[in-house]
Amino acid sequence: MVRNSPRDVCTGPSSPPGPPANFDNPKRSDSPTSSERIPTTSRLGCFRNNLKSYSLSEDTEKLLFSSWSKGTNSSYDSAWNKWTRWCLERQTDPFSVSISSVLEFLSWLHHSGYQYRTINVHRSGISSVLPFVDNLPVGQHYLLKHLMKGILKENPPLPKYTVLWDVDLVLSYLKDLPDNKDLSLKVLSKKLAILLAIAAPKRVSELARLDIRFMKLTPEYVVFRLPGISKTQRDCNAKEVTYHRFSDERICVLECLCVYLEATKGFRNGDIAEVSDPLLRAVVKPHKGLTPNTISNWTAL
Repeated sequence: MVRNSPRDVCTGPSSPPGPPANFDNPKRSDSPTSSERIPTTSRLGCFRNNLKSYSLSEDTEKLLFSSWSKGTNSSYDSAWNKWTRWCLERQTDPFSVSISSVLEFLSWLHHSGYQYRTINVHRSGISSVLPFVDNLPVGQHYLLKHLMKGILKENPPLPKYTVLWDVDLVLSYLKDLPDNKDLSLKVLSKKLAILLAIAAPKRVSELARLDIRFMKLTPEYVVFRLPGISKTQRDCNAKEVTYHRFSDERICVLECLCVYLEATKGFRNGDIAEVSDPLLRAVVKPHKGLTPNTISNWTAL
């Protein structure tokens, strides 16, 4: 692991990312000295500096920044900070480097025990800031692609989950619970979350996006149109998820949903409902919509 070292720096010119001449020569004469380095607090500071020559408005810059989700920004910032520390410890400018430095950094991560997925995040985070090489983003350089293939072969990704549900066991447990109307709100909420996950498998982030404003409830099925864009979605078309009535009412998601809606209607008014009306709510006041992390904990049996 690397030491906590000097502040992250952005030494690149104010021009946008592009294929500058002699980029692969780290000793070029126009490389700034240590005293000329421009301190920055994050990767986005470097990215913003790269956009200066475009003379963009603040609103346009915000739209460019919004192309990355909050989670992606956090991951990329962490990767960029690790990259700058690695460079500074080797007296190398983290912005004006050769492709060989990037290869050595990713190789160092691999030999330090980092998994392929994590190394790939570092690859993308660095590539989002550094100038182009051979008219391509750094992350798309042919040598870097070969390196990532080598890392993948030497250290294949581990399974993300080591424990899986025994669905039959889960359903058997749910069948033994009292009637939905006799369940506490906490147990009823968890039961619904589990049935939603089983009946139409989705990411927990998509379960958190279920909103009764976009719900069509019929005697035989319920359809939700998911607002927003999912992590894996590549178009702007709203996704739909449908749950059908099941013959066994004890484990029927539709039956459980109707009881849950009745139990939660008392706190589906006021400020919370003005902007959104998430289906799954916290069991304590102010009964806000559940986060993906909470749903994940509820369904991790």
